[in-house]
Amino acid sequence: MSAAYSKKLVIVESPTKVKTISKILGNQYIVKSSVGHIRDLPKGSSSKRKTTKKEISKKLTEEEKIKQKHEKWVNRLGIDPLNDWKAIYEVMPGKEKVIKELKSIAKDCEKIILATDMDREGEAIAWHLKELLGSKLNYERIIFSEITKNAILSSIDSPKQISMDRVHAQQTRRFLDRLVGFCVSPILWKRVAPGLSAGRVQSIALRLICEKEQAIRVFIAKEYWRVDVNLITDKSEKLSFSVDKYKGKEFKPVTQKETEEFIKKIEKLNFKISDIKEKKTKQNPAPPFVTSTLQQAASSKLGYNIKRTMLVAQHLYEKGLITYMRTDATQVSKEAIASVRKYIKNNYGNEFLPESPNYYKSRANAQEAHEAIRPTRVDFDNNSIDSIEERNLYNLIKNQFIASQMPPAQFMNTKIIINDNDFELKCAGRVMLFEGFTKIMPLKCEDPILPKLKINDILTLDSIKPTQHFTRPPARYTEALLVQELEKRGIGRPSTYVSIISTIQERGYVSVHKRRFFAEKIGEVVNSLLQHDFSDLMRYEFTANLEEKLDSIADGKIKWKHLLDEFYEKLQKEISISEEVQYRIPFAVSLEELKCSQCSKDMILRYSSNGLFIGCSGYNNSENSCKNILSLTLEENYQNLDETDEESSLRKATHCKKCNSVMDSYLAEDNKHKLIICRSYPLCLNYILESGDYSLQNKNILSHSTLACHKCNGEMKARKGRFGSFFACNLCNTTRKMLKNGEPAPITMDPIELPSLKCFKVNDHFVLREGGSGLFLAASKYPKHRETKSPTVEELQLCKDKLPDYLQFLALAPKKDDKNNPTVICFSKKTKSYYISSIANGKRTKFVLYFINNKWTVAKG
Repeated sequence: MSAAYSKKLVIVESPTKVKTISKILGNQYIVKSSVGHIRDLPKGSSSKRKTTKKEISKKLTEEEKIKQKHEKWVNRLGIDPLNDWKAIYEVMPGKEKVIKELKSIAKDCEKIILATDMDREGEAIAWHLKELLGSKLNYERIIFSEITKNAILSSIDSPKQISMDRVHAQQTRRFLDRLVGFCVSPILWKRVAPGLSAGRVQSIALRLICEKEQAIRVFIAKEYWRVDVNLITDKSEKLSFSVDKYKGKEFKPVTQKETEEFIKKIEKLNFKISDIKEKKTKQNPAPPFVTSTLQQAASSKLGYNIKRTMLVAQHLYEKGLITYMRTDATQVSKEAIASVRKYIKNNYGNEFLPESPNYYKSRANAQEAHEAIRPTRVDFDNNSIDSIEERNLYNLIKNQFIASQMPPAQFMNTKIIINDNDFELKCAGRVMLFEGFTKIMPLKCEDPILPKLKINDILTLDSIKPTQHFTRPPARYTEALLVQELEKRGIGRPSTYVSIISTIQERGYVSVHKRRFFAEKIGEVVNSLLQHDFSDLMRYEFTANLEEKLDSIADGKIKWKHLLDEFYEKLQKEISISEEVQYRIPFAVSLEELKCSQCSKDMILRYSSNGLFIGCSGYNNSENSCKNILSLTLEENYQNLDETDEESSLRKATHCKKCNSVMDSYLAEDNKHKLIICRSYPLCLNYILESGDYSLQNKNILSHSTLACHKCNGEMKARKGRFGSFFACNLCNTTRKMLKNGEPAPITMDPIELPSLKCFKVNDHFVLREGGSGLFLAASKYPKHRETKSPTVEELQLCKDKLPDYLQFLALAPKKDDKNNPTVICFSKKTKSYYISSIANGKRTKFVLYFINNKWTVAKG
C-alpha cells in the first residue's frame, strides 16, 4: 500500500475547523472542508433537460402538452411529487473546484471520514458528499459536539454510518419549503405584486408580527392611579407603603378627582402595623444555554442580534472553546459536570457546591443526542481570547454553565401590612440570606431592606404621592422575544431561527427600528392574503405539528414520503380553491374631494415600496396620460419613537371609526392638504382629507425643505422617488439623497469614465464612482452589467488629474507593497476614512497603510 493511499480523508463543513482538527489528528489524516452545502435543488430552470427543435415543431396532443408542462415545472421545482419524490440535485455555483479537489484526494485515500456538523443539515451534507464522491469508496461518519482532542479521537474510535432517517428529515423540510415557495408565491405575484414570495415557517413568523402590530393599533389605553404613602418610624426611618386594597378589592382609582377624594380619607388613617409576614424563599439557577436562551441572553445582556450571536458562537465552537451551538437539549455530559463541580469547589468553596449535580429537563422533542451549550474547558483562561465579542459571549456561556451547577439563592421575603378604615397598605422587601448561584450570575434586585418593626407599632405620615398611569399596549417583538415565541409554539428549530428572521426582513415584509419589529404594509397584505387563502398552512398548530413529524422522521418513526404526499394533497386543494376565489386586496383609494391640479381628474391614494403617495387617476390613460403626483410626509413617524414615546403617541392618536385602528396623519407636498388615513391601510381604506395651510408643519418635519444646489445657482427641493426621499434642483436636475434624519447626504464626486480600463467579466469599461463605502470601480452600463471592484492605486492614478482635491492624497500611495503585491484602495465604514492594503492570490494581506500627518504610514494589520 502506498503512503498516499494509507491516509484518511476527513471532510468538515467549515474551513476554520481544518487547522484545529489537523493538529489533533496528525499526519495520517488529510482534513479538508466542503465549505458548507455543496448540492441543492436548482435555483431556476434545471439544465438537465432541454426541449429539442424537433419537439418544438411537433404538434403535441393535449396529454403530451400536460406532460411537457409538468416536466418544465419539475425542472424548475427540482422535485417530482408524482414520481416518488424524485429530486434533481445540482452542484451549487462556486463549489465545482471544491468537489474536484475532494474527488482528486479521495480516490487515493484508504477511508473517507465525513465529519460534518451534528445537526440534520450536517447529516444531509455528509450524504451529498458521499453521493458526489462515489458510493464505491470506504466511508465513515463521525459526530462530535466539541472540537477538543478527547471528543475528536473518541468519535474517530467509534464511527457510525450516515443516518438516512435524519437525511430524509432534512430533505422533507427542504421539499416542504420548496413546495410552498414554488406553489404559493405565484399567487402572490398575480394578486399583489411581482417578486413576492411565501415561506412555510417564515410566513408564520410574519403572522406573529402582524398580529402584534394589529393588537397595538387597536389598543386603547385606560387611565389609573397609584397612591404611595411615605411613613416614618419612631427611629426616623422612612418606609414607602402602597395602597393595595380598598374594601377588600384592588385599589385602582381611574381619575385624578377620584384619587384626590381617596387621599383625603388616607390622611386620616391610623398608621398602625396590623401584620408582618416573613417567608423564606429560594430561586433556582437557570439551565445551561440552548440556542434560543443564548440568543435571548446575548440580546439583553450584550446587545447582540441573533445573527451576530450565532456567528460569534460559531467562531468559538470552531476554535474548540464551546460545544455545538445549535441545540435545544439542556443535558450535559457526566465528565463536564464532574469538571465544573471540581471548579466550583476549588474557586468558591463547598458551600457553593450542591450535594448532588443539578439536572435539567429538556423540552419535548429536544434532540437528546445534543448537549447544552457550555465551555469545553471550564478552567480555560478567557482573557487569551483576542476578540472582545468572542470573549464577552464566551464569558456569558461559561458563567451560565457554572451557575447552573450551583445551589439556589435564598431570600427572606418580608411584607408589612397596615389595615384601617377599609384601606390596606402594603410594604414589601427582600433580603438575601445566601448568594448561591448569584455569586457568579448576579440578579437585578431593587427590593428595599426593611427596618426591624413589630405588630402595633405606630408610624407617622410624612407625605402622600399620587401618580398617574396608563395601561400599556402589547410589547413589540425584539429578535430574542420572537425566537422565544417561536420556540414556545414549537415552530422552527435551533438551526432555523436565524434564517426565519433574516428572510422576512430581506423580503421587506418587516423592518427593525430601535431593536423592535414593525410590520410593513406589503407584509401585512401578504399575511392577510395567505391567511384568507391558505388558512391551514398559516395555522400555528399545523406548522408545530409538522415540526414534530419531522422529528419523528429523524427518529425513524414515520415514513417521509407519506408526510410529503399528505402535505402536497392538502396544498393542491387550497391552491385550487384560491384560484377560484381570487381574493384581492385593493391598494388604490379614490380621493374624490381632491382634483388633479393639471387635468382636473380625481386624485388617487397609492402605495409603492417607499410608502404612500397621491397620484392622478389619469396616469394610465392611453389617450391623455397625466403623471402628476403629490408626495406625502408622515407628521410623526412612530417607527422612530422609543417605546415610551410610542405609547404616549398612541394615547393621543385618533382611532378609525371602521376598524378601531390608530390613524396616521400625512402632509401633502402642496402644503394645502392633510390626509389622515387608517394605519391598517390597505386592509382598511378609511381616510379623512383636510384642507388648509400646512406649509409651516411641512417645513418643521424636514430638516431642510430646500437646499442650495452645489452645482448651479438653483434651489433643491425635497421629493420622494422609487428609492426614497431626495433633493432635486429646479434648474440643472442634480439630485442628492436625503438621509433618514432629513439631512442631505454628503456630496460625492461625479463619476470618472476610464475607457482604457476594460472589465474582466463583461464587454464594457470601468467607471470610477464614490458611494457610501468609498471609491469603487463599476461597469459603465451598471446595473445591466453587474461588475464592480475596489480600485488599485495604479488604476486610480490613471485619472489622477480628474480626482477632486479631497481625494488627491489617495493617488500618492505606493503602487506595490514591500513584497511587490499590488496595493488597493480600502474604506472603513466605522471610521469613515480611507486606507491602503495589498492583495496576494486574490486575498487581502496584512500590509496596511494609513494617511497620517500628510504621509502614508505602515501599520500592522
